[in-house]
Formats: sequence, structure tokens, C-alpha cells
Amino acid sequence: MKSTIELLEHTDFPAIKRRQLTILQVNMGYLCNMSCVHCHVAASLIVPR
Repeated sequence: MKSTIELLEHTDFPAIKRRQLTILQVNMGYLCNMSCVHCHVAASLIVPR
């Protein structure tokens, strides 16, 4: 993988600052009572695995 740190160090874009943690999401598996289109683990009640 190509390193991009050199490109990020020399930019006029404002620094991104991390805020206090407010939500912690823990994925315990692929079974979920919802089936959201935007789900990054493709969880739902019907899991074709």
C-alpha cells in the first residue's frame, strides 16, 4: 500500500480533531432485528452465509 502521510502533512486543510466518545458500537455477529441498507456488516434477521 502506498503511504499517503507525506501528502497529508503538506496541506492547508484544517486538522481533524477527535471529540469525546459518545457511542460505542459492538458487532457481536451478523444477526440483527433490523436490515438497514447502509449496514457495514450486512446484518439482518435473514443472513445468507
